[in-house]
Amino acid sequence: MSKYTLRVINADSIKKLVDVISHSECEANLSNGRGMVDAKSLIGAMSLDISTPLTLEIIGDKKDEERLLSEIKDTLGEEVLGTCL
Repeated sequence: MSKYTLRVINADSIKKLVDVISHSECEANLSNGRGMVDAKSLIGAMSLDISTPLTLEIIGDKKDEERLLSEIKDTLGEEVLGTCL
């Protein structure tokens, strides 16, 4: 399991993020300090306040986690993912 801070700037970015995560073998959650949602759920992800950094929790084997992180960076850009928590 790995946790990362995540900066998402708009609804389109959330949509792209959910699409990438939905195609992954990993389980993933998004939280904003107030609640946690399944990161594969567009409705859940859209319900979070994106004005503050989110926490992305990835649960899976090491290879799948690394592949997912790489796909997120390729789709949304390096600057989206922050530090590993």
